[in-house]
Amino acid sequence: MRALIYSEFYKLFKQSKTYYALAALFIIEGVVLISAYFQGTNIIDILLDNLKQTFYFEGTLLNGNLLVYLILNTLWFHLPLILMIIVSGILTSEYKDRTVQAVMLQPISKWKFISSKYIVAIVFTIAVVFL
Repeated sequence: MRALIYSEFYKLFKQSKTYYALAALFIIEGVVLISAYFQGTNIIDILLDNLKQTFYFEGTLLNGNLLVYLILNTLWFHLPLILMIIVSGILTSEYKDRTVQAVMLQPISKWKFISSKYIVAIVFTIAVVFL
């Protein structure tokens, strides 16, 4: 089982699609940070429009907490899409390269084959989230 997991990690990082998707994720977050830096007051006005009718805000509200809030809100949408592209490539590459037939002829069970892909997908997702 350990050899299957290692080979799945190897195949995951061998795909150029993995690096393109990670680069796209960092570019999206960079655009969010740059737009927050240059248009921060407009973003704050949009986010706090309802609260400004009730509360009085004084001082600069563009700080690290707001930037983290914006980054995490953009990650709710972009991260699952990008990870679905990467993780789906793990199984579809087997069919595309026609290696799934060769693997199924080997003396391994199908549940070990699929569960190794599932474990790699979970570990990769956790690593990207923490990154």
